[in-house]
Amino acid sequence: MKGQNGQYKNFTDWQVGYAAFTYNISHKETLIEYVKRQHSHHAKVSFKEELITLLEEFGIDYDERYLLL
Repeated sequence: MKGQNGQYKNFTDWQVGYAAFTYNISHKETLIEYVKRQHSHHAKVSFKEELITLLEEFGIDYDERYLLL
């Protein structure tokens, strides 16, 4: 996304790593609210903790050695 022809040039808080999950459009408002308070959310829950929670919630097998955190 960072390299999309400057489309996101005003978004300055990119991090080195990321994970992406898809959700149903019915969750749109919940996801918008999550993004709005993401900074304060990650003051309480680390990215790693949240990633592991999501991987487990979606039933995705993972090896913690390969989580680049």
